Amino acid sequence: MESMRKVLLYGFGRMGITHFAILNGLAKDLHFTVIEPNKKLTAILKRNFASIHFLQDDRNLEEETFDLTLITAPPFAHQELLLKAQKRGDKRVFIEKPFGGGANQQSDNLAPNVLIGYVLRFNPCIRWVKENVSPKDIVRAKGQYLSHTLDKKPKGWRNGEYSGVLNEMGSHIIDLLNHLVGLDGYEILEASKQSVVSDVDDVVDAVLKVGEKEVKLHLNWVNKEVRKPVFGLEFELANGQHIFVDQQ
Repeated sequence: MESMRKVLLYGFGRMGITHFAILNGLAKDLHFTVIEPNKKLTAILKRNFASIHFLQDDRNLEEETFDLTLITAPPFAHQELLLKAQKRGDKRVFIEKPFGGGANQQSDNLAPNVLIGYVLRFNPCIRWVKENVSPKDIVRAKGQYLSHTLDKKPKGWRNGEYSGVLNEMGSHIIDLLNHLVGLDGYEILEASKQSVVSDVDDVVDAVLKVGEKEVKLHLNWVNKEVRKPVFGLEFELANGQHIFVDQQ
């Protein structure tokens, strides 16, 4: 066990299993501990993942330090779990979005070893824009996300203040705009939201002013005309050139 790197995973739902599968395929020197409070789920998982150490809480881990901690629990638990990881001295912490702050240093609770799961930054199209377009040359920008995600009202926390299209998907688009344009000192000129299926925001529109730039945002995850999720970005440059990113 001394040569194995220790990984702690909070939550073993869809995202937790996804991260486990990726890490397990990339490296063979990882020992996984999973915190999953659901008793029935834990009993099933123990039979199917014999190599993983499953626990229902982290009460006995206060004296342990992990090489990597992944927080894939529901958003309302993110901050509490981050503070626990920092108190233990875990070396690297990955938090699934949404988690406030466009850069890792924008919260007192964050540090350079804390990373947020804004994975769209690594899309090749986004990387091309970052490398070839200066934020100083952008005069207008628009970001949008479209999908037909909801047909019926979701249950649990996904129908509460920690969910909604702005939190769950808009956070990705806002991060991309912050990454490529810069949103420091933004001013909200217009904003609207609609609850169509859920009790929270299903459609969001906003117009921001960032210095002399205009930035628009359109989010809709109840669009029945969309076959699969798509995010798009539009940039108008000072020289009149337009750049479009349409990713499905």
